[in-house]
Amino acid sequence: MNRMKNYFYKNVKFLREQKRLTQSELAEELNKKEKLDIKEATIGHWENNIRTPKIETILKVAHYFNVGSEIIFNDIKNNIINYTLDEEEQDLKNLGRLLKRLGYMKGKNPTKDEMKKFLMWYEASRRLFDE
Repeated sequence: MNRMKNYFYKNVKFLREQKRLTQSELAEELNKKEKLDIKEATIGHWENNIRTPKIETILKVAHYFNVGSEIIFNDIKNNIINYTLDEEEQDLKNLGRLLKRLGYMKGKNPTKDEMKKFLMWYEASRRLFDE
């Protein structure tokens, strides 16, 4: 449980900051989307390693952030930081091939800028439909 507690508090803060949410906003989101009943102070207690929630709550937090339960207990931040530029480049190439195959690029290879705009559009659309 000690290892779980150490990574859980770091991960909650890291994932919350990645979504650009305040502790209050995260508590509100978790209450609404995951049917929890927590307060802003509770998020602060988790992030400051003062309290660790029950396993059922941890699983709901993992679900909210769309990470597997095994991931919420591991060092997410270092794993994401280790995502290399080569991997990002390969992902962009794969996305470019997919867009071309789906007919979005009218036979031409998409530029990095076009692919990044597509990803921004996709993320905005996903957020819109998630609400």
